[in-house]
Formats: sequence, structure tokens, C-alpha cells
Amino acid sequence: MRESKALTFPIWVEAIIVIVLGVMAVVEFRHDQFIWSGIFGLAAVLYAVSAFARLKKGSDHA
Repeated sequence: MRESKALTFPIWVEAIIVIVLGVMAVVEFRHDQFIWSGIFGLAAVLYAVSAFARLKKGSDHA
């Protein structure tokens, strides 16, 4: 089976990315920019689920 050449980060970098996306979602929501808030919020959730699945699978480089 071929190993994926996808760009992966250590889990602590992925945690920071999720936090930043979540904060951006809250900031946009507070400024009544609901479309951007939804985009950032969805990105944060999807990235967190993806990182957690990779962590559970054991392909973490940390």
C-alpha cells in the first residue's frame, strides 16, 4: 500500500489551527458576519475531526 504524501502537522500545530479558526468564527459572529462565521466554524470542526481521526489511527508525527 502506498503511503500518502499529504501534508501533515504535529498534533500541537493542528490544535493551534483549530483554536485560531474557532476564535475567528466567534469574532466574525460578534461582528454580524454570519456567513464567514459559519465558514470558519465549519472549517474548525472539520479540521478537528480530521486531526482526531488521524490521531486515533496512529499516524501522528509528534
